[in-house]
Amino acid sequence: MRAGQQVAVPATDRPALPGWAVWAGPLLVVLVGPLALFPQFFPRPGVILALLLLLLPFGLRWAATRRLSVPTPLTPFLLLLLLALPLALWVTPLFWEAAWPKLTGLLWAVAVYFEVVNWAAARPGATRPVAVLTLLYLALGVAFGGVGLLGLSSSDKLPLLGAVATRLPNLLGGLAGEGFHANQVAGTLLLFAPLAVALTLGLLFFPRPGSDGARWHPAGRWPARRGLLLGLLGLVALFLLGTLLLTQSRGGLLGLALALGVLLLLMGRRGWLLLGVGLALGVVGLLLVGPGRVADSLLYANNSSLLYGPLGLRLQIWQRGWQALADFPFTGVGLGSFRYLLAEFYPLPDLKGAGVNVVDLAHAHNLFLQTALDLGWLGLAAFALLWGVAVACLGQLGRRVAAWDRYWVLGLAGSLLAYLLYSLTDAVALGSRPGVAFWFLLALIMAAAGEAAPPAGVAQVQRRQRWLAAGGALALVLGLLAIAWWQRPPSLAVNRVAVAAAQGVLGGAAPGETPAGPCAVNWYVGLWRQAAGDEPGRDAAWQALLACSDNYIAYMALFAPENGLLAAQAVQAQPGSAAAYFWQASVPGTPPEVAVAALRQGLQLAPGDGLRWLALGDLLLADDPLAAVEAYLMACLNGDPGGNGCWRAGQTAEALGDPTAALAYYRLSRVDKALARAGQLEANGTPRGADK
Repeated sequence: MRAGQQVAVPATDRPALPGWAVWAGPLLVVLVGPLALFPQFFPRPGVILALLLLLLPFGLRWAATRRLSVPTPLTPFLLLLLLALPLALWVTPLFWEAAWPKLTGLLWAVAVYFEVVNWAAARPGATRPVAVLTLLYLALGVAFGGVGLLGLSSSDKLPLLGAVATRLPNLLGGLAGEGFHANQVAGTLLLFAPLAVALTLGLLFFPRPGSDGARWHPAGRWPARRGLLLGLLGLVALFLLGTLLLTQSRGGLLGLALALGVLLLLMGRRGWLLLGVGLALGVVGLLLVGPGRVADSLLYANNSSLLYGPLGLRLQIWQRGWQALADFPFTGVGLGSFRYLLAEFYPLPDLKGAGVNVVDLAHAHNLFLQTALDLGWLGLAAFALLWGVAVACLGQLGRRVAAWDRYWVLGLAGSLLAYLLYSLTDAVALGSRPGVAFWFLLALIMAAAGEAAPPAGVAQVQRRQRWLAAGGALALVLGLLAIAWWQRPPSLAVNRVAVAAAQGVLGGAAPGETPAGPCAVNWYVGLWRQAAGDEPGRDAAWQALLACSDNYIAYMALFAPENGLLAAQAVQAQPGSAAAYFWQASVPGTPPEVAVAALRQGLQLAPGDGLRWLALGDLLLADDPLAAVEAYLMACLNGDPGGNGCWRAGQTAEALGDPTAALAYYRLSRVDKALARAGQLEANGTPRGADK
């Protein structure tokens, strides 16, 4: 679009909506919002009726224009995503507890998407609907930021910021247990902060709105008040950025930093200058606080072990999420059900010895993995295509719009990028209350894409987009069906038994006859029989499973830690499994020499397991303290679980009369007591020896 070019409204042979119908949809969505977001506080029939009322605007549009909704490139993939819902609801083991609140939240958010794009399409031309919606969207971000700030459940994670965050009054914490999770607040605000920053910089760089043909300049209708709007947007940006900092979310701050860096890099010389200033300030702050302290805060988060810190715990969760997805490939585990199945099917190990407090995990800490668990592979594919189409539309907008509007496009792209980076290590799951911000952002992009479409040939362009989208959706479905047909003998049988076992274990139903199927179904048969109190039946099923797979041995050890016979059978059936040897070594009553041999065999297969090195050192300490020191040192060098590896190596070395070695071991630790002891040894004249 050339600078100064007037926008032509595409001609259409469809009648326009009456004024009252234009506003009926948005008003109805606002009224239904409380019931959809907080369904636990309302009678279920009332919530269901409210959700049915969300269909009324579609009926009004059909009656007036013979069209349910304005077409957008996202619509076919959005409908494909919704098509995955019935199956996800059918397989969920706890509908009212797990799926119901997610379902109402997701349906309401999708209704918000449709009402936003239809309101914008019904008010073209001088009303500048996209600019108005942008300001409304940022107001929503301020509301989310304010609520999050007043109810933030924070801890002392990062230097300086933690001291401020822990002093915030948790006025709204009672609405969400101990407060709103800081990572969830950060992920939500990432959808707003880059856009607010981009709009503020756009007002600074282009002081005369409309002079370059901009259509979505928020000051376009009020050029005399540009200074007031600039100040307001600047305050919004500072508030969102400040609240994001106080969350101390490492994933959120990393996503924000990278997104803002890309945003400034694409803004030309002025953006490069600001990026240089930001990098310089970051380097100065890093030097003042200390690179080591900042790195420890980001990687360890008040935990002495990298393996059992934020990243290590996520690796454990992702491993279990992928295992669940492999077992429930076609259906998913059910909407909102992963948090319940995690404890019953794929439990996390007891990490108390590593100083880690594993709390209730509401999601899989990856948005795409969580979507696949909620809705299966079909839902994941549709969700990924939503992202791809949104990015493609932003790319087209960047080429079509005038100079200032590119800042608006860059802001939306920066928000999507920040949210994507955050979503790789965390998640605001589909159906969560803050998730409406994501759908509002998609609606903004689609509204702008419709408004900026070339005046000539609009109908042909829209028709081509619809055919391409429908063709892509059909190809996706056919491809998934082909994969399902190819994998049907093992995967469908496992999926069927897994669904039945999940519903049985969590629902309390008694197990039936053992179904025929591939070997992996015995995991779920065993779990179901265990829940029914039939331990011999469980052991028989798991013995059959050990003959073909070692994927579940670590989970078996957590469910049956005292079953020495089953542990011995695991070692015999799967001699290449480290988990089998670790299980055998941990069975109560195992002779020390047998436990030591089992631990050493397992550590040959998995030498990076710091907890097992620690256990080996404890067993060796009484009879062979030198060997115990070596085992403790290996624990120290492999994650130092709970800080105990380095500490015990130093304590044992001191007991053996080698303070120089003890000093070296203490210095390897990140625990205060070990470092303090190292300082005492140095003060007493102990020389620093060569690194051990």
